[in-house]
Amino acid sequence: MNNITLKKNIILNVFQKNNFKQLKFTNFENELNFKIISFENEIELLQIIDEIFFKHNLKVIIKINNLKLLSGIAERIGFPELNKELISTLYKLNKIGLDNFKEELMRIGFSEDSVNLTETILNLNGTYNNQMQCIEKFIGETDSGIDGIVEIEKLFSFPKIKQFKNKIQLDITLSTNENSFSGTIFKIALKENQNITLCKGGTSKDFFKIYFKTNEV
Repeated sequence: MNNITLKKNIILNVFQKNNFKQLKFTNFENELNFKIISFENEIELLQIIDEIFFKHNLKVIIKINNLKLLSGIAERIGFPELNKELISTLYKLNKIGLDNFKEELMRIGFSEDSVNLTETILNLNGTYNNQMQCIEKFIGETDSGIDGIVEIEKLFSFPKIKQFKNKIQLDITLSTNENSFSGTIFKIALKENQNITLCKGGTSKDFFKIYFKTNEV
């Protein structure tokens, strides 16, 4: 199955579970939803998104991260068992603010020192190369971090990336509330107001389980 490339792209009326027990849902109207299988398909989808917004004269920023980098942070600060909690809490960072984000991490079980270390790496800025140097120094000796670094570097070194019309950037604070994502995640934000997300996606770990009833990928 290693050579199979599959695509699942759909535009539909989307509902998100807010409270599973009470069956409360939020209607997001129409949303573009897609899953990624294989590295080549990942690049192709990003290229399609770039072309669509360029042709409609919408200036956007394509923000990219990798969940394995975030897992590497959890390992580096000494709490690998709270990896999922770090990712889900980071997803709310822009909404709740840095102070509340740090307080929630400590409430979950992170130590104050580990939270301060996390804040340091999340404050990264500058060029892609500068960010990667800091990331490699911070999580380059963790298993998940190494995997994430390899995947991010492969993505950003792909020739088609340099041909994109819109800006593409690494954003270590980018996270997700999608449990099915396992590697690369990205969102397309409006350039003039980056709080507005026009599109988002990621690499799915469960696609083959759902469609082929197998764990072999």
